[in-house]
Amino acid sequence: MRQVTNGDTVHIYYTGRLEDGSVFESVAGGDPFEFKVGDGSLLPGLEAAIIGMQAGESKQVVLSPEEGHGPVREDLIVTLERGAFPGHMTVRAGQVLQITQRDGSQLYVNVVTTTDTTVTVDGNPPLAGQALMFEVEVVSIL
Repeated sequence: MRQVTNGDTVHIYYTGRLEDGSVFESVAGGDPFEFKVGDGSLLPGLEAAIIGMQAGESKQVVLSPEEGHGPVREDLIVTLERGAFPGHMTVRAGQVLQITQRDGSQLYVNVVTTTDTTVTVDGNPPLAGQALMFEVEVVSIL
């Protein structure tokens, strides 16, 4: 039977869970997710686990933080003066903001805390520092 190899277009069902069992993403029961192996649309560790699987095969995959979204980088947690934000802007903990960096690139940050004079933002991906568990099933290989 045919196995998934680099360059194949593959349809999969998957459910991603955190260590506490909570689901952070799932396409189980809906339309399968389509991707081309090697195109970068999956986390590299998950893609590597799918290579060699056959249509109809299922497996559980555990990715360390380094294999997932990386460790939490303290240099991406920054406290800014409130004056760095437009005066009309209301900034609250839990908000996600789009910030333009000096080089013109865009960065999404989560507002962690606010005070009367400062705003602390976190530019780490939301799942950084967490182990990720996936249940994956290969539906078809094209």
